[in-house]
Amino acid sequence: MFTCIRRIGERPLWIDEDVWAELSSAWGSPEFIAMREQKRENRASDVGGLGSSLHTEGSVPHTEQRR
Repeated sequence: MFTCIRRIGERPLWIDEDVWAELSSAWGSPEFIAMREQKRENRASDVGGLGSSLHTEGSVPHTEQRR
């Protein structure tokens, strides 16, 4: 939800102006931008030719975990 709000760049009515100013400041900080870019690279990585996402099997029952 906040990703969409950040991309649109317009304050929704349910977010107070003071909170919006803090969010905008945090989203524009160099630390946030660097973290966002690193996460984007991590999601797109192709580790060992296994594809862009290694965790795609879903949840595993506890009985399977025990084995």
